[in-house]
Amino acid sequence: MKSTISTLIFFFVCISFSLAQQYERAWVKQYQDNAADNHYFNDMAVDKYGNTYTAGYESNWSNYQLTHFYIKKVSSDGKPLWKRYFNNLKDSMDEAIAIATDADGFIYVTGTRKDSATYGTTVSDIVTMKYDSSGKRIWLNRFHDAAYVLASPKDISISPGGAILVTGNETRYASEWGTYINNLLLLKLDKAGKTLWTKKMDNVVGHAGCFDNMNNIIIAGASDPGNLPQTQKPMVLKFKPNGNLAWSNVFNEYNKNGRFYYVQCDLLNNIYINGQTDTIAFYNNPRILTVKYNKAGKQLWSAKEVNSSFTMPFLYGAFTIDAKGNCYVAGTLNYADVNSKRIVTKYAAGGVKKWTDTFNAGFWGPDRPTGIVVDEQQNVIVTGTCYYQNNRHVAITNGYKKNGAPFFTDVYELNSIENTVTLGIQKDPADNLYVAGRSTIVIKYGIAPAAASAIASGLVTGNLTLFPNPARDVLNIGFTAPAGASAYRVIITDVSGNRALIKQLGKPEGKANLTINIEHLKPGIYTMVITDGVTSFTRKFIKEE
Repeated sequence: MKSTISTLIFFFVCISFSLAQQYERAWVKQYQDNAADNHYFNDMAVDKYGNTYTAGYESNWSNYQLTHFYIKKVSSDGKPLWKRYFNNLKDSMDEAIAIATDADGFIYVTGTRKDSATYGTTVSDIVTMKYDSSGKRIWLNRFHDAAYVLASPKDISISPGGAILVTGNETRYASEWGTYINNLLLLKLDKAGKTLWTKKMDNVVGHAGCFDNMNNIIIAGASDPGNLPQTQKPMVLKFKPNGNLAWSNVFNEYNKNGRFYYVQCDLLNNIYINGQTDTIAFYNNPRILTVKYNKAGKQLWSAKEVNSSFTMPFLYGAFTIDAKGNCYVAGTLNYADVNSKRIVTKYAAGGVKKWTDTFNAGFWGPDRPTGIVVDEQQNVIVTGTCYYQNNRHVAITNGYKKNGAPFFTDVYELNSIENTVTLGIQKDPADNLYVAGRSTIVIKYGIAPAAASAIASGLVTGNLTLFPNPARDVLNIGFTAPAGASAYRVIITDVSGNRALIKQLGKPEGKANLTINIEHLKPGIYTMVITDGVTSFTRKFIKEE
């Protein structure tokens, strides 16, 4: 097992290191929208062409409870293509909650709808819609149970055959108990939008669902016999394609409560599930929990993160697996603490912890992950929000090599006034990355070209190498200089712009190699500038402890 601690002070740059697939920020778009005062994202999806879809709701300050469902499409080059409401009349209270795309480029979104006349009551329906790539609605499926029942989706999944699973819950008043109770609600639709079956289970709540490669359905949630969060236990359920329950398994620890939030299956139909547990009495020892089950429901292994670790989809946690069954966990340490930190862990398919990184942006404020993806080289990229200077939040995306070494960091600040809060991260088949955030922001990261590190003109030409990076004692610099170059110097500055080192050099001819001692530098991010006073080239590096 490898464990590292990363405490870095960030500058607004994108840093890419060698020996890993490198990323650079391709574009950032904030989409001004005057249709409402407030726009909120609940989910995002990316199709195989790199188009980004965001789903949520908008509202006005004059009646903030009157929310309106919308989805928006942005092209792979950052152009807004279309926006759709549940209906253009805006005569109901509705909200898009989850969105997904299929291999053919169709878009599926699910959410809730209430009539405006009754939005103050506990009556709501689940609405699920299919759109084509041009934004035309293909069909609408509306689930309505009964009066005084609040039905709400949590997740939407698409099977390889085109079936749609909506995982949700119902809340209703039980007069015999004198309180509100919850139950699991599953809807399976065919590709034409017809309801194939509906499944309800008392004493269970659902948070996420997926299909295995036999079209069985796996649900992550919690057992809820007391209808109280304090008594919930993490629970996984498997349903056959016809909706019959195959098995269920409760992760039942003494004096612990908890719930599962994320679930995925591998090619062998093993199940990987992630969530959180805590003590029942005092809620004083939360820990992120990851469990692997085989297709028959047998627990193969379980693992927990350190004490005071938290996860919650789109807020302060994320989970995914790769094609080999390696598991990647992102969460938050000391969530309630003003200086909470981000934790990222990799587990092998057999449950062995490969590495853990505890990440702190270095300012007195929370660092919380909201999304995680793994690219084809098994690099791990995590996005989230960190508290930055001047009392605001910024978006921060960073990457790890397969062995856990950091190799990429980007911090994006919308402006000096507004907070930048990320929703999640997705990738397309070409490994381009897309981050969506509130204030209607989408950021794209592309794979940097092999020649991105070349210095195109001026003092230095050809490929520049800077290694090792991160560096501890010495920094090696190699480049090719044109004939007749002027005398030059190397300037290294810290993140505040203070000069940490100046080295005056002679006139290079052809290939030049330089070794600089950096033992005296404090750990952090530095800027190196090679200049002859007329032209210059700038590069970033990390000084390790």
